[in-house]
Amino acid sequence: MAEQAAVHFLATSTVKQEGYSYDQGFIKNEEKKKTLTLAYAAEIGVAKKLKKQWNGMDTGKRMADVGNNIEVRWTSTDAAIVYETDRDTDLLFLVKGATIDDLYIAGFIPIKMAKVEAYKRERPGKALTYWVPLEKLYTYLPNNGAVTTFIDRFTQWV
Repeated sequence: MAEQAAVHFLATSTVKQEGYSYDQGFIKNEEKKKTLTLAYAAEIGVAKKLKKQWNGMDTGKRMADVGNNIEVRWTSTDAAIVYETDRDTDLLFLVKGATIDDLYIAGFIPIKMAKVEAYKRERPGKALTYWVPLEKLYTYLPNNGAVTTFIDRFTQWV
């Protein structure tokens, strides 16, 4: 399903959305497809783990990737990257792994808690971002049905 979403996105995208060009940083279509497939697989995996709805592709900043308030990022770096335009009321889940078979949730953080001076990265000509080191992410998720209640209460707490 993730690969189908990536192929569909590449076939139908205007390659520009909210001022960001999806061609930036990509060398060729196969690299784009692999990166997008992992990103969509991360979203689908988090949705399954949390037993919440995956909202599909092209959610942009209009709606959460999963459920009502979960943003998901796949990364090959050692940081969760939060954008200034990310909603403060959402939780960011970071997923790592080089293939679909080895994806795992590296941690999560309320976006509001990520947007602090210590994590801020300003680069000339680039959007403001916050880079949260992996070791600063929350990693505890309860098992079974308790995870949804935990996430809902955690969100209210922050």
